[in-house]
Amino acid sequence: MLNAQFQTTSIPSQGVWIVTRFTNIFRDKLHLDYLSTLNIRVCVVSSDPLVHPAVQTHHPSMLTLWDEHCDLPLQCQCLYSNGVELARWTQPQSIHQFAQSSTARRRFCLRFGVNGMRCVLRWDTATIWNSLSPLTLRDESAAINHILWWALVPNEELENLIIDTAQNSC
Repeated sequence: MLNAQFQTTSIPSQGVWIVTRFTNIFRDKLHLDYLSTLNIRVCVVSSDPLVHPAVQTHHPSMLTLWDEHCDLPLQCQCLYSNGVELARWTQPQSIHQFAQSSTARRRFCLRFGVNGMRCVLRWDTATIWNSLSPLTLRDESAAINHILWWALVPNEELENLIIDTAQNSC
């Protein structure tokens, strides 16, 4: 792995970190914005060397790492403490799984209303989770991003574990 200065490094082994994977700024900005609110150090790993300028333009305090052979799932959150992975969450990439989650549907309807839900029903899984989809640049991009990250933004389990880990380290 290479850091922003293109020096060989690895995932930090000191302290508590969230490690996540980056694909592109249009797809991942909502997620990175959320992680930045958690008041914890964030390490963003990508197989794309453009991860450094793309992420650090919006979130200069995040550590970015480029790894040609990144094996993290596309949409994930990993909580590390002193180099040990404590927990990992992944985003289901299926409109069917979104539809089965009453919490996800309720949050979506509260934000985008019935018209937003009607719009979603026109899309399929491949269209939503294709990172190069033209939908990410259209008026519906906020709704698409909401669905793209429905299981991880917000992630109450992660938030609670961060609090527990902080209390145990004091």
